[in-house]
Amino acid sequence: FGVQRPEPVPYDTYRAVTDTGGLSATQLLMLCAEALAMSKRVYSQLGQAVDQVTKEPLLAALSEQARGSLAVLERVAAGNAIAAALVARALPHPQPPADGGAAGETAPAAQPAKPA
Repeated sequence: FGVQRPEPVPYDTYRAVTDTGGLSATQLLMLCAEALAMSKRVYSQLGQAVDQVTKEPLLAALSEQARGSLAVLERVAAGNAIAAALVARALPHPQPPADGGAAGETAPAAQPAKPA
């Protein structure tokens, strides 16, 4: 049972996949809120899996420690998801120019993820 270390990502690839130049601040914050809400769900599922795998007495202490750490991560992710969504909602949503030109930015259609 070993965890393999992934191959390092070349810097050019990293820059290409992390470029947020095409996103508005609102869109970026909404994506953050969605990712954090997903993280909360994953931490919860991991905690349940730890509880199932470590039912043997020898592993009970590890289960308690791991579950405690995951519970902290779950709370932090939930709080940050809510904060990102609230900030995104508070940002102004500029409208396009009256002549229909592309100079303005329209409000994004995405809705914030609801923390579970």
